[in-house]
Amino acid sequence: MNKMPEYLASISFRNPDLAKQNLFQYAMQTDMEFFDWLHTQPKDLEIFSATMAASSAFQQGAVINMVSGLFPHKTDPASNHLSLDEDQVLLVDVGGGRGTIMNEVRKARPDLKGAIIVQDLPKEIEGREPSEGIQSMVYDFFKPQPVKGMSPFQRNDGSI
Repeated sequence: MNKMPEYLASISFRNPDLAKQNLFQYAMQTDMEFFDWLHTQPKDLEIFSATMAASSAFQQGAVINMVSGLFPHKTDPASNHLSLDEDQVLLVDVGGGRGTIMNEVRKARPDLKGAIIVQDLPKEIEGREPSEGIQSMVYDFFKPQPVKGMSPFQRNDGSI
């Protein structure tokens, strides 16, 4: 952050024209994107991974409750229960790391059908333990989303 004034002056206090012209790259004097650079720095990668794991653990209960609350239970008479086939996508966790939260969502709501997909960079997905009902997909969130389809909250006319 201490390089920010210098960086902003270097781009005339405008938004960067290219994604590769960002503060991180300027401050670290690299053309590498953050996650590529991080994997060249074992100690920083270890710290980053531990921080992300701690953040996930801290937020896990709240996220599970929030996600679960999005999908009414079949037993709720006032609900319009979501009914998906196994081959339809229920959830995609972009940047989902090792999939800990989605594993817990699946355990908390075994009644929900449909695929749960955890997307992350190759090094995260390669280190992920297989989990029943959770698919792993290598994905870079700077690229177009490969999973397409109608949101379960979207009606046939496109409204939500």
